[in-house]
Amino acid sequence: MVAYGQILPAEVLGLPRYGCINVHASLLPRYRGAAPIQHCIINGEKETGVTTMYMAEGLDTGDMILTDRIEIGERITASELHDELSAMGARLIVKTLDEVEKGTAPRIAQTDENTCYASMLTKEMCRIDFSQPIDKVYDLIRGMSASPCAFTFLEGKRFKVYFAEKTDIAADAPAGTAVDDRLGVSCGGYVLRLTDIQAEGGKRMMSDAFLRGKKVPAGTVFGE
Repeated sequence: MVAYGQILPAEVLGLPRYGCINVHASLLPRYRGAAPIQHCIINGEKETGVTTMYMAEGLDTGDMILTDRIEIGERITASELHDELSAMGARLIVKTLDEVEKGTAPRIAQTDENTCYASMLTKEMCRIDFSQPIDKVYDLIRGMSASPCAFTFLEGKRFKVYFAEKTDIAADAPAGTAVDDRLGVSCGGYVLRLTDIQAEGGKRMMSDAFLRGKKVPAGTVFGE
């Protein structure tokens, strides 16, 4: 089972001869739950991976079988990490099933120590707060890209941000204020440049293309 949003009842879990096996996109017991890929990036983790496990009645609490690890790149988005973990998970489940068939698959009990829960994503979680530290905002944008996508407001309309660039340029303007005419926004005391965006009713595009048709002068305030 992969990415199934329900908990199977005990009568189903007991049917298969070798048990039910799940592929989960995190290094269990950390990031149990619905959205481990996004939460890893949002929380600034440097490493994640895939775990295969025997399913239990709890949420991602079953005995672990095999794991594989990957570094989380500084610029990777959740959708890109999803694709990398999908390929990793495919390889790992083949290896897992081979070991189950041979009777050599380990059973490693999970503990509740150092675990955390990756809750379902909500629209409110996607809202950008430019008063937060720039690293935190940058990680939020990457973690929500490409779906459901971080957003702010421009002139009262929703403005999606798929990617941004951190800078070490200090900004003394109030948080959320454009400091230039190139979508550089004051964020946590620094300039965060919005580079991959989508205005409400428009198409996703790079900022330079967007600015050829729409001026966003310094002093413009993002947010409601």
